[in-house]
Amino acid sequence: MKKFAAIFGAALILTAGASAFSSCKWFKKDEEEKQKTVMNVCLNPEVEFLLDGNNKVLAVNAINEEGNLIISSEAFEGIEGKTAEEAAKLFVEVSKDTGYLVEGEVRSGENELKVSLSGDAELAKTLYDSVETQVKSYLETVDIQATVRQSEAITEEQLKALVEECAPYLETAEMEYASLVETLIASRKETSEFYSQELKKVYYEAKSFAMEQAELEVMRDKLSIAKKIGFDICNTAYKVAVSAIETQRKLFIVGENSAYNLALKALQEIKIDYIEARTEVKVGGFTADIELKLTDLQAQVAQAEEAIKKAAADVNTLLDEQLKIVSTQHTAALKILEEESLKLEENLPAIAKKRQAAQKDFFTAFEKNYGEAAKAADESWAAMETALRATVKTEVNVG
Repeated sequence: MKKFAAIFGAALILTAGASAFSSCKWFKKDEEEKQKTVMNVCLNPEVEFLLDGNNKVLAVNAINEEGNLIISSEAFEGIEGKTAEEAAKLFVEVSKDTGYLVEGEVRSGENELKVSLSGDAELAKTLYDSVETQVKSYLETVDIQATVRQSEAITEEQLKALVEECAPYLETAEMEYASLVETLIASRKETSEFYSQELKKVYYEAKSFAMEQAELEVMRDKLSIAKKIGFDICNTAYKVAVSAIETQRKLFIVGENSAYNLALKALQEIKIDYIEARTEVKVGGFTADIELKLTDLQAQVAQAEEAIKKAAADVNTLLDEQLKIVSTQHTAALKILEEESLKLEENLPAIAKKRQAAQKDFFTAFEKNYGEAAKAADESWAAMETALRATVKTEVNVG
């Protein structure tokens, strides 16, 4: 595990542009600057690669939980700086070694690799063709039958949705493509060691609150003494309530014995069983017994996936409702600022500076509160990867 301090510099990239982000014009693409790209590679594990203007990896992120198994692999150490083609090939290699990409006879829907790209359509097609060529070449060398295809492009609207999730305190309406990708890159670097989708969500929410409070502190300093008293009463009540909600989210979402983590462990276990059964095909072919076993395990996997979604949704829905209730205090604090006719845009430089100052405290607090959860997530995927690699290797040797 990296220390959060090592990622601190990446966070400052995002915060340093906060003043201009608020006006939605932080970054304008220079005509001579090469386009940065978001590349998603999906087999079922789905992974997002953030590429620089030369199509080399700047950051990597899991799009779904099983994508975390892929990117937490030791094989992905040093992924930054590799070409898009090398990154896609590595994704396929790890997927093969862990049984997600199956060897031998395949059924409909298996071994379908999809690649999605953002940005200019012509550039995306050129990059896809290069990625496809390298991946297919590798598949031929290992004698695996697979389909590789280019999926629908990642649109700017989809990028906005991703940025709104990572940095909800930013306005995305008028943000240009380049600034959306830059923001996403900085955010993904911050969470590069979080191998849990829900932990990343908790991080983004906690950071958003910290950045919001930094903004409010600047505005509060502009108030009269009498107004400050009223503001502090409302905002303090809001902060206490949000802290209580975050404690519950930690306990019931990312806690070791939370419903979500228990559901995730169940999914990992049943997926290991499924891949073990699937690798038997290489040895004995698709017998009636194997087909029946696979069908039953597929149904169990689907149930486990639904259980994960429900576990997260149930808690998040409840806590979001609580947040709506306590947000009345937040609204009251904002109203006091409005009554004083304080304008956000007139204080952007001070806000940006305050956000930078707040970053270190935020990282220190988050590491203290969630360091063990991050470590546990990493270890759980490592254990699953070890089990899958052993299974695949054993079956191949037997074959």
